[in-house]
Amino acid sequence: MTMTTARPQISRRGFASVAASAAVLAVAIGFYGYAATTLDHDRGDAGYDLAATFLSSNGLHSGADVVLAGVPIGSVTAITLDNRSMTSRVDFHIGEDLRLPVDSKLSIGSSTLTSGNSLMVDAGKSSRMLAPGAVVTDTCEMVSLEQQVSQYIFGSGGAPSNCPG
Repeated sequence: MTMTTARPQISRRGFASVAASAAVLAVAIGFYGYAATTLDHDRGDAGYDLAATFLSSNGLHSGADVVLAGVPIGSVTAITLDNRSMTSRVDFHIGEDLRLPVDSKLSIGSSTLTSGNSLMVDAGKSSRMLAPGAVVTDTCEMVSLEQQVSQYIFGSGGAPSNCPG
């Protein structure tokens, strides 16, 4: 009795499955690399970092735009909880060619009903500018979707608003 050992052979179908899986993995890695380089574009400039405190930063995410007069001027870099004051700290980065006055106000909102939330800047009028690393405390809470729709349809109703956007 002769004992032969059978060599496992990969069928053509099995080889095609492995090749297709490898191709999908290569494409996914390529997309990841592309996204990592394009989403981190503003960190290569010579801009500066600022921070703001909010009672709640609900709806905002790291990577969101910082918007002034409808124009993106930077991006949110981190959102953390300040354990001492139990408030939300939003760190953001803006370009070096722009300085914000010390009396600037910040809010979380969106410029349209269909866009994502961003950090909205209402530039102040002071001749003194925020130093790099400064923390802005003049912030407004996010307006709910219902309030945004109401303001869009009916206007502010004459109610005074000290918030940007």
